[in-house]
Amino acid sequence: MTRVKVCGLTRREDALLAAELGADALGFLLAPSPRRVSLGTVEALVRDLPPRALRVGVVVDPTPEEREEIRASGLFDVLQFHGREAPEDLSVPGLRAWKALAVRGPADLDRLEAYGNADAFVLDGGTPGRGGTGIPFDWSLLRGRPSPRPFLLAGGLGPENLRVALERVRPWGVDLNSGVESAPGIKDGEKLRRAFAAVRDFDARQDEMRREQTERRERGEAS
Repeated sequence: MTRVKVCGLTRREDALLAAELGADALGFLLAPSPRRVSLGTVEALVRDLPPRALRVGVVVDPTPEEREEIRASGLFDVLQFHGREAPEDLSVPGLRAWKALAVRGPADLDRLEAYGNADAFVLDGGTPGRGGTGIPFDWSLLRGRPSPRPFLLAGGLGPENLRVALERVRPWGVDLNSGVESAPGIKDGEKLRRAFAAVRDFDARQDEMRREQTERRERGEAS
């Protein structure tokens, strides 16, 4: 099953809708951004939400003091590092670590091995140290490049291109942000629903193909 993360949440109604649609992770930007939220805002946004979805704090080159403040808040399950952090900077007691990497060429993918201590990767377009830009990168760069950890595909994903992205890349998960917005930080409910529908339709078709393959094998063995 393809995991779905909805990132850049700033409004409670958007967080509620994402949770209702079955999001596996909810992302909150704690670094400078039009979608930046404070820890107090995050607390209000996640209050009484179903516990199913992981709470992800997105940070860019946080100081040790900032990492400790985020950890001590108890609001998050995951820290997503979106800057120039060294591998040793990813270790925060009690929190999983996702490392975002800007993919502009093969050399960027070579860096994955250095972050083998990450629990997952977020592969995005953009410029290192600045977070994502909402622009898809060249997905063909991933062809034949196994990742040492599960990865989420990010960068301008929305209902219009999700189906193609899933067919071409087959990621562990997808990270939705600007592609399901009407304005920075304001999620478009219709786009969000269509995006989830595209993911679920892809997963259902993959399940059906696997069932058909199993049935063909069983018929072959029986004959």
